[in-house]
Amino acid sequence: KPDNIYLARHPDGRFYVKILDFGIAKFTHGDAGVRHTKTGIPMGTPLYMSPEQCAGKEVALQSDIYSLGIILYEVLTGVVPFDSESILAVLTMHLAQAPYPPSQLAAIPDQLEKIILWCLEKQPEKRPSNMAVLEETLLPTLREAMERK
Repeated sequence: KPDNIYLARHPDGRFYVKILDFGIAKFTHGDAGVRHTKTGIPMGTPLYMSPEQCAGKEVALQSDIYSLGIILYEVLTGVVPFDSESILAVLTMHLAQAPYPPSQLAAIPDQLEKIILWCLEKQPEKRPSNMAVLEETLLPTLREAMERK
């Protein structure tokens, strides 16, 4: 979630992004699997949870990529792709509803929209396999978008 993303400064003065909590990547003791609250809802912030986390399944790197996709969507459009007053409704949206195209909410380059929607694929194996793969695609797209401005 965005609350866990901070800007830090290198000694040379440049800024870099620091992620301070990898909550969904934490392991539990034994075979407990995904941790749950007393009410049985998987732990995490529902607005930023992956479909597999919403379903109480095993989480992996692709779960973090999904959450990053939600953050990118929110940064670029001003809204999260799945929202409701009901936690259960949000969890269901993550599991079954396609996100509204971000380009319908804000002026977003086609390639950037494709990357965001790639991160938000419902099936983990359809998302980027790791952050390095995402970075290889995302950075050139962001540079190109910045040059256009």
